[in-house]
Amino acid sequence: KHYARALQLDEGRLARTPDDRQVQFDTAISLANMASIAERRHGSDKTFALFTRSLQIRSALSDSDPEDVLARGRVAWVRMRLARLEQERGNLDAALDHARRSVEDQQHVVETTKDVGSGGDLGAALEALGQIQLARREIAAACESFARAVPLLATGERVKAGVDLGRRESFADLGQTLAANFGVGPLAHGTSFLESLVGHDS
Repeated sequence: KHYARALQLDEGRLARTPDDRQVQFDTAISLANMASIAERRHGSDKTFALFTRSLQIRSALSDSDPEDVLARGRVAWVRMRLARLEQERGNLDAALDHARRSVEDQQHVVETTKDVGSGGDLGAALEALGQIQLARREIAAACESFARAVPLLATGERVKAGVDLGRRESFADLGQTLAANFGVGPLAHGTSFLESLVGHDS
């Protein structure tokens, strides 16, 4: 009831002040909140309609101010949700389009803000893209998306700050790095990146 009332109030504010960016943003949030509730209670049609309205408002906000990275990130989040819904509805072409655009927008946000939380959102978008590619039998593309979706963070007293490990070729690289760190390697597969983290492989 609270989310429904919030949406009612926000839509009233939007009708009175349609050019107010904050009111537009608040309304888009309320629509997404109601969509999430509808997803649990009513199925995909109502959810789809609410997320679509939220996307329309968010896209207009983002387009009107290309420097607003937050707005672009929120567009990407709604597109990711719509991609999953389109997949459930069997509309794989539409799902793929939403997912690709979500990944593109989230990539821009990550590159612009360098925010760790944004990296998680990018991972979620990549995972959604991979699932859709898998459903379309695009196996190589799905593997690529899934590989990009898994973040790798390293911390510790010996770990150098600000090291970009880039993209690893295999999860075996992580195993080889741990083996080198604990002096139990080398293993049969993988390339250690311990030297990049601490300066030496011992």
